[in-house]
Amino acid sequence: MAASYRPSDDEGLDDGRTYYYRVRAVDVDGLIGGFSPVVSSKTKPVPSRPGGLAAVEDGGSILLTWHENPERDIARYLIFRSGILSDKPLGEAALPPFIFQPQEGGTYRLRVRAVDADGLESPPSEPFTIKVKK
Repeated sequence: MAASYRPSDDEGLDDGRTYYYRVRAVDVDGLIGGFSPVVSSKTKPVPSRPGGLAAVEDGGSILLTWHENPERDIARYLIFRSGILSDKPLGEAALPPFIFQPQEGGTYRLRVRAVDADGLESPPSEPFTIKVKK
């Protein structure tokens, strides 16, 4: 007897990938029909990486700007400081710009990720580095 489809078979699919399906019927007597034509379906891709980062220090604050993503369902942007071993979250914004008060002087290597309405995160932006006086 042919294997039956379970909705869990489609869990954990890769984002932005095309999957192909075909089906066939099995009746109550176990008779198996021919396969249907192949159909395809594509999962939603992750958002594109944000670009155009720029930052300026102004009166003890840092103003970070970037280009809005072209996807229409971006829910928020995550802003973080890249470190050697890990990234430190600085906050989030619905749209650019993002303003924050640095806690210390030194070099800030800033990145941004876009998050869409389904919670899919983009790859991080190229970093923007700014030296902070304090």
